[in-house]
Amino acid sequence: MKEEEHKTILDHIDNISVPSDVFSEPTNEFWALICLRYGLDFLYQQVIQIDKITPSRLNPEGKMKYVAYGNVPGTEDIPKTLSTCSFHW
Repeated sequence: MKEEEHKTILDHIDNISVPSDVFSEPTNEFWALICLRYGLDFLYQQVIQIDKITPSRLNPEGKMKYVAYGNVPGTEDIPKTLSTCSFHW
């Protein structure tokens, strides 16, 4: 029972846990999760800039619904390949 007190659950659905308190010194699994969090946040910050620019160019009045694929006029200078890469990660 004492071992249960010092267990950190990494995934509640798949019941993945590690012994000890990994939050006190981030190493191994917890360190990987910290790196993943910061990496995903970085990618999000890149994409959100595009998300803020694109609607103002394609729908400045906000009155229409649109779906666009490929090389959409007015978005030539937006780095679509980097945005797509962010979603792949």
